[in-house]
Amino acid sequence: MYKGHFRTDTFNENNPEIQMNNWVEPTLYNNGSTDIYVNGMKLKPQGILRLGPANVEMKGTVHIRFPEEGNHDVKVNYVIIEKPCP
Repeated sequence: MYKGHFRTDTFNENNPEIQMNNWVEPTLYNNGSTDIYVNGMKLKPQGILRLGPANVEMKGTVHIRFPEEGNHDVKVNYVIIEKPCP
């Protein structure tokens, strides 16, 4: 078992690039009112996209494109592993 920190980051047209660095099970939520494109894949409003498999520390860049005007509210929940539990 591991000890980790749960985090949530917010993205929008002013902050469209997700930089994952050892994120575990990152999950993206399109809470906005318009479609978005995540690395070219369309995600409708209220859509959910897992950015990595379970139990894997993810590194890499994900690009979000906001093609329409509207309410852009994208959240990503993830965990950062701190250390193994004693």
